[in-house]
Amino acid sequence: MKKNIHFVYDFKFPNGYLQFGYNKSTLRNNFFYQTENINDGASIMASPYNPSELIPQIGMFAEEYISTNKNWNSIGVNQVNDIRSRKHYNSKETYFFITLESISVSNFFEYYVNPQLNFDDLLSPKLLNYFKKLDEFKLILMDNREGSYPHDLKLFTKFSKWLDKHGIKANNKIVISTCNEKINNIKLSDKRIVVYNNDYYVHYAGKFIQECEEKDNLIREQGKDYQYSLQENLKFNKKEKYFLNYNRNSARLHRPFLVNKLYKNNILDKGIVSLLRTDDFDEILDKIKNQFETFSMKVGNLDLNNDDYKELYSNHKKWYPLVIENPNEEEVAWYHNFLSRKDEYEKTYFSIVSETDAYSWYLFITEKTLKPIMNLHPFLINGNPHILRHLKKLGFQTFDKWWDESYDNETDYKKRTELLVKQIVILCNKSHEEWIKMLQEMQPILYYNKNLLKQKYISNSYEENLLNQFTKNTML
Repeated sequence: MKKNIHFVYDFKFPNGYLQFGYNKSTLRNNFFYQTENINDGASIMASPYNPSELIPQIGMFAEEYISTNKNWNSIGVNQVNDIRSRKHYNSKETYFFITLESISVSNFFEYYVNPQLNFDDLLSPKLLNYFKKLDEFKLILMDNREGSYPHDLKLFTKFSKWLDKHGIKANNKIVISTCNEKINNIKLSDKRIVVYNNDYYVHYAGKFIQECEEKDNLIREQGKDYQYSLQENLKFNKKEKYFLNYNRNSARLHRPFLVNKLYKNNILDKGIVSLLRTDDFDEILDKIKNQFETFSMKVGNLDLNNDDYKELYSNHKKWYPLVIENPNEEEVAWYHNFLSRKDEYEKTYFSIVSETDAYSWYLFITEKTLKPIMNLHPFLINGNPHILRHLKKLGFQTFDKWWDESYDNETDYKKRTELLVKQIVILCNKSHEEWIKMLQEMQPILYYNKNLLKQKYISNSYEENLLNQFTKNTML
């Protein structure tokens, strides 16, 4: 039975409903902002770091649900009674979602854990009363961005106390979701709060496979003179290079660290590699130069030491920057997240994916890992440990039949990188004939993975994943 889903809001302006996240102190600012910016559906919110700084926040995920599901819509709080009084209304087939936003301002753990922010100030008394009395009303905090931040347990404690204050005892009243698989390691004794990893990127990537199929595999992004495409069919020919390695942002140090390892092992020239010049990385290089014998900088838990930085600096002029087509880092950043062009995939045998970060604190999959899947490319990953394991959990197949993937289990970053580079060296030393034979053997897996990615989007599994959270902690 399809659920009827209503996203409920307190205020509606000519440009749409006002996204939640504002409070009593910023509500007045929102009224002024909405009258002056009639084409902007943003909500004005105060920065948790500087309350006097007001930042526009545009809702992230409700519209994506609504646009692909005919039974999902947005309503005002004054429409709730009309819906509930309909002859065929069934509370077991209906949910009313209250969605708290904050993405443009900060991650919602930082924003909502702020002791100066009172949950009662976020909702109108009428909407709060519905939430207190009706089981079909749910509160949702969902971040579908990259999940590189900690899950502050104080937020769960704050929500538990708020539920206690209002005498709310029903299970599964609040759902908190990020793209970080580590959230599933949180064990909550309060069954009123549910957490899960939404794996947004995995469920969303199939949209662009479908779009490319519908548009003859050629998409031109509006306002940009750039055409996007996917490798649709494997070609078993001798390639120009062995591997493809997109890096773009050189300030994420696991990327230049890997490039330097490829250089040291004399295989950098066997790949199509980008590592664009950025002010942030240039600044780091200047600091290393000026403090050559003593420089140290903590980067997450990568545990880079002075010797690592000295080696990086000593070699960087031999390989930095690396440009595939466009040297402008800011322009490249504005290109399509999920799509690039098929050319580089067709010219190489495999991808080395440089994910957003490589800390063992987090585990999340972004479009960077999904691009090779979309392009029928086998891949290795320079990122968080256990990404391959998580992909398998989601139903994808990897390539342990053809090379050692045990690097995925190593939590020490530098050891993991050494294991990764060892496999890359082995793969780059294979003959072209060996690689063509391997691709022929991999063919079923490559097509299977791409089709699975598409099916995850078509099947609305992203929506089902959310709805399944409300059946947790339910006594049968």
